[in-house]
Amino acid sequence: IGHDREIRDVLSGMFQSYPVRIFSYSFTVGYGKQDRGYSYTVFEIRLGSNMPNIILKTKLSEFSTPPEFENEEVLSLEGDFNDFFTLYIPKGFHIEALVIFQPDFMAELIDTAQHLNFEFYKDRLCIYLRGEIRKRDELITLNNLANLLISKFGTTISRVHIN
Repeated sequence: IGHDREIRDVLSGMFQSYPVRIFSYSFTVGYGKQDRGYSYTVFEIRLGSNMPNIILKTKLSEFSTPPEFENEEVLSLEGDFNDFFTLYIPKGFHIEALVIFQPDFMAELIDTAQHLNFEFYKDRLCIYLRGEIRKRDELITLNNLANLLISKFGTTISRVHIN
């Protein structure tokens, strides 16, 4: 998205045997008087298995759907999950998405992650937090969410991968 993209403040390591990176990502949208800069903290987890390209976008996001997802499907899920998130999936991947987004997991996301965007891309899961983490508590919260995601996906990933 945008131009003048920059990745900085990269921290990498292992998290429960998964390679991870936490970094600041910034970019600009528009030009001239209409340009606007954005920054995010990204928590990237390498899952070790290719996944369908799925985006879970918070309703709090100020961005429209990424252009590459305009021809994809929006999958409506049960309960009030759709009041908080929009789930974009490739055509033909309903079952894989439903394996990942089970009711207990959706409830957990509503309770703890309404302000975040998520993306499965190839062998990665990226969590996007608006702005940069500046406080230890914010990092701990992101760490706890990553722990939850890995514990949920650790057993699911091998069943959902694509070639």
